[in-house]
Amino acid sequence: MDVVNLSQPFPGEDRDAFAIRLTREVNEYAKSHRLDQRDLGKNTDIKDDYTAAVKRFLESFALTRGRRPGHDVGCQCNPDDLGYVDEEIRRTEEEMEDLYFHARGLFSAIKLAIVAVGNVMGFHASLELESTCKRCFYIFESPRTLWPCGHTFCQQCLPFMFTEQGELICEECGSLCEVGYTPNLALELVASYQVMQHTDYDDDDDDDDDGEIGCVVQRRSIEEVLTAMLKDLMSTQTTIADAPRKTAGKAAPHPLELVM
Repeated sequence: MDVVNLSQPFPGEDRDAFAIRLTREVNEYAKSHRLDQRDLGKNTDIKDDYTAAVKRFLESFALTRGRRPGHDVGCQCNPDDLGYVDEEIRRTEEEMEDLYFHARGLFSAIKLAIVAVGNVMGFHASLELESTCKRCFYIFESPRTLWPCGHTFCQQCLPFMFTEQGELICEECGSLCEVGYTPNLALELVASYQVMQHTDYDDDDDDDDDGEIGCVVQRRSIEEVLTAMLKDLMSTQTTIADAPRKTAGKAAPHPLELVM
């Protein structure tokens, strides 16, 4: 019987002939594959016999290989067979495990620090861009806001923005502004964080006749300030470490003096 094309009639076959043929084929298929009750009983008996044989085998194995009553032979192994580990090796293993977790914590802290430094540097870069004069391209110094355009420039840059007729023209937008400007205190506060006055004292000029100390005042960005502070801290650390080696008659410089 074609089981795949069972529901498809032959070409030219009407419905009644198809129904009769389908009924006959299904009955023949059912008779050829019918299940006899006696055969089912035989299969069940075979399974029971197989289960009983397996059970008898396991019981005999337990009696021959297992522990018999009244015959206790004790333990036939030594500590080496049980995987004995020396106490010192065990402590070393625990210390290595602690170091492993400590190293993982350090790596996580380093990753977080790198991300934090990147965010801080990005913030300072954007802050420095906003606090930069669009004419001299330096950090604002005494920022003044023009009216009515609202753009801000350094106070020393404003005289260069006047025309020959005395008109004040904004160089950022080109609009005519009123002669008069307002101090931008908020922007000046932001610029004060970006600019730092640094005083350099020249220690090599102590033998000069006039006895004056050289003083240099310069404007620096936050990156330059941080780099200079890091160098000062490193030099201070080196000086403090070398201080005990110096003679008792020469006093070591104070760390604050080195930072200044």
